Amino acid sequence: MLTLVWATVLLLQLPGTATATPPAVNGVFCSDNVDQLAVNGTAQQTIKYRLCMDKPALKWKRVDVLPSTSCPPPGTSCTQTTLFPSGTPDGPLFIFTEVAGHPELFNCSTLHPQEPTTSTDLPFSFTAIDAEAALNGTGPVDGHADAQDWRHLRPAAASGPYRKPAEDMHWYLADGDGALAAAVGATQLLKSACVQHYAKVPGDGGSSTTSVGARDYSAGYTRFPPQATFAIPAGCKAAAHHAAEATPEQLAALLPGWQ
Repeated sequence: MLTLVWATVLLLQLPGTATATPPAVNGVFCSDNVDQLAVNGTAQQTIKYRLCMDKPALKWKRVDVLPSTSCPPPGTSCTQTTLFPSGTPDGPLFIFTEVAGHPELFNCSTLHPQEPTTSTDLPFSFTAIDAEAALNGTGPVDGHADAQDWRHLRPAAASGPYRKPAEDMHWYLADGDGALAAAVGATQLLKSACVQHYAKVPGDGGSSTTSVGARDYSAGYTRFPPQATFAIPAGCKAAAHHAAEATPEQLAALLPGWQ
């Protein structure tokens, strides 16, 4: 189980409408994700990566393009892929680096999840809309003129010394998806968004600071990628016998934006 925390951004607010049951969101797709965090209107962090998942089968894959200065050798083009391919709760995770034009530099390692993975863990939980969410209206999102905005105001909470601020959550769903959604039982998630208010740190009870962020799934979106997408590279298979348990620090370094 990947026990990380993520932050998101409010994109738009639409007039309230009658409530309804949130639709199921497609959990088998690939997309070119853009995660962005902003504070008081100023972007603080933008992270881009390719995400593929098969939620029913408990498989996912994330591909990050690394800075050229981090590639071996520096100045080349390389990617880091984190792959959870087995569809079994205990993993392992495969982490491999590929350098363009240098197949001999392929490098692979493995880590075991801290706990058995379930469909409520990251990144599968990205596609889950709160059961309490209500249809908040429609509006233009990423070329969809009448995208649906599903909204839930999560109340503030406290656990010991930790105080969690209220969260204004939004999920934006593609319009014109009805026939396909009826056929496959799920619709396309375009973006998810959230806003928090606080003074200096989240949960301090203040309101002078607004932290907003978003996870955008709309670019490069494809449904039902082939199972070969989650195949273990030949150069990684031997590494499976040497997997160690992942630490929170390792996961945070591997998966920026998911903390």
